[in-house]
Parts: sequence; C-alpha cells; structure tokens
Amino acid sequence: MKRKWSDSSVLQLIEKYSPKYGDNPIDIVRGVSRDMVLQAYTRGWSGPPYDMVDLAKLMGISISPNDDVLDGRIIPQAKEKFAIEYNPHQNSSRINFSIAHEIGHTFFPDCAEKTRYRYKKEEIEIENNWELEFLCNVAASELLLPYAEFSREVNSSPLNLNTTKQLASKYKASMESVFLRYTEVIDKPCAIAIASYGMDGSLKVEYSKSSTSSNLILKRNTKIPLSSVAYNCIRPGTDGYTDSQHWETYNNEDYSVFAIGLGSLKNSTGLRVGMFLIPKGMADLPDNLITTIHGDATSPTVEGNKIILQVVNSSAAVGSGFGKAISNKYPDTKKALCEWKNDRKTFRLGEINMVRVTNDTWVCQMFAQQGLRATKKEIPLKYWALRECLIELFHEAKDLKASVHMPAIGAGQAGGDWKVIEGMVHGELISKGIPATVYFLNGKMPIPEKEATLSLFD
Repeated sequence: MKRKWSDSSVLQLIEKYSPKYGDNPIDIVRGVSRDMVLQAYTRGWSGPPYDMVDLAKLMGISISPNDDVLDGRIIPQAKEKFAIEYNPHQNSSRINFSIAHEIGHTFFPDCAEKTRYRYKKEEIEIENNWELEFLCNVAASELLLPYAEFSREVNSSPLNLNTTKQLASKYKASMESVFLRYTEVIDKPCAIAIASYGMDGSLKVEYSKSSTSSNLILKRNTKIPLSSVAYNCIRPGTDGYTDSQHWETYNNEDYSVFAIGLGSLKNSTGLRVGMFLIPKGMADLPDNLITTIHGDATSPTVEGNKIILQVVNSSAAVGSGFGKAISNKYPDTKKALCEWKNDRKTFRLGEINMVRVTNDTWVCQMFAQQGLRATKKEIPLKYWALRECLIELFHEAKDLKASVHMPAIGAGQAGGDWKVIEGMVHGELISKGIPATVYFLNGKMPIPEKEATLSLFD
C-alpha cells in the first residue's frame, strides 16, 4: 500500500523534485543524496570513513561545535545558506551521523524558514514531524554509506555478520544504519530485523527489512522464538550465530541467523538486538560482480548483441587512449561524435549517443567529462553525469538484450576513482541484470591496485 505523506516540508519536497525522481519522497531523498555524493567525489571528497564536516564545507555549509546543542541543529543564514552546529562531546560516529542528518534538512525547500533541532538542551521540540526526521535519517544513511563505494564493498564481500561489523567500523557508522543500507544494495537474498524486549521478557520485532531478492517479511511485534541465539546478545556488541534454524515464522525455511546486541535508543534504556538472516547455503553463492579480463575492449567476442562504452569529453577529442582506438577501428564513431557535438540541444553532460558499428555491436558515447585536465578544485570526470549516462544506457541495453563492454572508463585522464566507477556500473547495470565486462590491455591494469576493501582503519 502506498504511504500517504502529510508533513508540509515533505509535500514541498515532492512538488520540487517529483519531475526527476518520482513522487516517493524516500526515492527523492536517495536521489538528491546520491547527486550530492557524486558532486563531492568530483571535488575530492574521499573515504571511508567519509567525513561529514568536509562534506558540509564542500557544499558551502558552515559548521561549528556548540556545547549547548544536545545533538545537532541547522540554522538558516543568507538565502540558501546554512550553518550547522553540533555537540562535540559525542563519539565520532554519533557526530558524523548528526551532521549528516542536518545536511539532509537542506534538501527540503522550506529549510530556511526556521532553525531545525534534532535535540536541544533547553527544551525538546515537540512537533508532529516524524516524516521529516525519518527522511533526514534516510539522507544521513546515504551520505555516511555513500552510493557506489558502499554497494561495491557490500557485493564483493562475504555475506555474514563479520562483514557488516567491519563495514560499521570502517565507515564510522552504527550497526543499525549499516544493516539498513546493506539490505538496500546487496544482490543476494537476506533480511534484517531489529527487536526489543517486551514486558513478558520475549524479543519482539520493531521493524524488519529485506533485500530486493528476498521475500522474507517479519511483521512488527512478531515474537522471536526463545531458542534463538538473539537472547544471548544481552549487551551491545555481543553476538551469536546459528548455522540453521527452522522457524515457522520464517516461511518454514531454514535460515542462518546472526544476532548482535545494539545500543538503546536515546532517552531509553531498553535492550535491543539486531538480527541478520540468510537462507541456508546462500552465503556460499558466488558474487555477482563485473567480469574482468585481459583483452581489447574494442573487440568483444561474446555471442549476441554488444555495447562498447566510450567516455567522451566536452571537446569531442579522440586523439589518444581508448577514444583513438575506437575511432581507428570504427571510423563512423568519430564522424558521429563530431555531428553530435554540433547539436547543442543533445550534446550535454549526462547524455549518450548510440552508434551502430556492426550488425550486433554498438558504441555508446557517454558525455561525462568536462575538459581534459584536472583543476585545483575538480577532476574532469563528472560522476553525476556518468551516472545519468549509465541509467540511460541500462534502458538501451535492456531493449537490445545486449551485454556491456568497456575499458576502465573514467579512471585514466578523466581522473576518476575506479572503485567508485565500478560501484556505479554495478548499481546501474549489473544489479539490474545487465552483464558487464572490463578489459585490461597487455596483462596490465591501468589503475593502481587498491588495498583490501575491508581492512580495518586505525
């Protein structure tokens, strides 16, 4: 059933952004958050962990500590200018979340109308604004565990509790927020449930969330069986595991169950437990990742329709690198690119141009690079434009029933970070069923090897 939203701030958000993101405010907040993340990537924001103070400054928001603020608040200044104040006497994860939450408030068109408090020492604001606060929490989760980078790590790591614990540590985020984002981006079937103790001593589900490939639904107030390992997690951080548990509650299926004690909510002393549920045997399935091979991306040899990706820049130059290789092999692509550049209505960042070069092969020219060289402020690659190109490419590949082939696009002279780009390719293509292959020439990777994605930071 579609939720009916009533908060005036939320209704204004829908009115402003629905032409681009649709009329679901959760989708809108995610879309705006991801656009902000991609802009920040272009301007040098990096992690993990991702520093929300740095993000606020990149977005032109002034930020300062204030002992009189219990958690955080955002204060309107000049037109479309804001200041965030936060309590510095909290742990780093809490500070990061508080600032991210306040940044989320700036997405709403009426944010400048008054100061917004999460908590205030002198008095706690009592307003019927749970919809607004919920959506700002969604924004905070997106910013702390950002698009592309976080999904790439999730889908290239083992499906178990240890992965989520390491991710929480690495990103300086709470286990609960990692649980929620994990189920949003993972390709495999799994579910999470957050439970708390009732008056009768039993654990009852507060809420649950399943991945897109899971049909497991745990309704609110569902009782967790007394035999569950969840009852052993009586303190924050304590955990338990059972390889197989057959519960009638869980659709009569066998699940591997991980559980971990969580901290209580603010102004509450109630014990809470997070549960991570995986269909038995599912953790051993291979990861659904980009195929990487050594070879020439201009000449994919797989059967069926094929689309070769080429990132083009604002000058439409193809004098070096992959652009030169493509134009040498398929001269029509150079001519098509010149014609496209002269069309001011369609030659814009974020747009694509499909050029058919053989009966079963197309070259997708993606305008995602502004200029040729990095400046002190920005790299040539515009991540937001690349994402829009990939979104449009998905529809073309789906209609053609085509596989996608590419070099490490955007990671050469364009200055992009391959781990981010790889996550974008996974999120916009592979997770939606479009197979993709990356080619490296001469047995050498044109990008530096990265350290293991789940090594813990100091």
